[in-house]
Amino acid sequence: MTSTAHLINVATATFGDLLAEALPELPPYRMARHWIKADARREHIVARFDSDVAPSLILKQAFAPQDATEFAGIVKNHEAAQAALSGQTDVTVPELLAVDPSRQAYLMRFVPGETLLDACRSSDDHRPLLRQAGRWLAGYHAGTFQEERVFQPKFMANHMLHLADQMKTGVRRIKGQKRFLALTGHIQDWVAP
Repeated sequence: MTSTAHLINVATATFGDLLAEALPELPPYRMARHWIKADARREHIVARFDSDVAPSLILKQAFAPQDATEFAGIVKNHEAAQAALSGQTDVTVPELLAVDPSRQAYLMRFVPGETLLDACRSSDDHRPLLRQAGRWLAGYHAGTFQEERVFQPKFMANHMLHLADQMKTGVRRIKGQKRFLALTGHIQDWVAP
């Protein structure tokens, strides 16, 4: 694995190049926050860059694995979501500003807000949050509608049960595992797998 300092340096250089390509007249930026995933399978960074006089921007860069097809799919899906939600007012996708496939990196506008995960962690009542997530998905699907499909919750239910089995056997561990296992025990009552 590469050192954190090296990943930050490379990401900062990539940011500068993409910024010059997308918005050359913008003032200097500094990395304000970053999140790095580095394990045996993946190595990537998401970083927010701030300026004193311009809106914040986000850089996403994948260092490993090097997979041009996967990266192209990620960008294509982002562009599809952006197009699907472009006319919406209460749901959004950050605007892509520049893409560098050779470095598996892209630059986008920062959209302030709380992630669904953070919102769920700070609230005991997840229903309004799930409704908002549902509105986002509905807007996305309405904008990318291709065919009428029947919703089949059994696929997600089976996936959740698979994750629970991994936790029971020790293959996977998560924070809040005890609660997750208790809740997944009820899935079979709600959805026939």
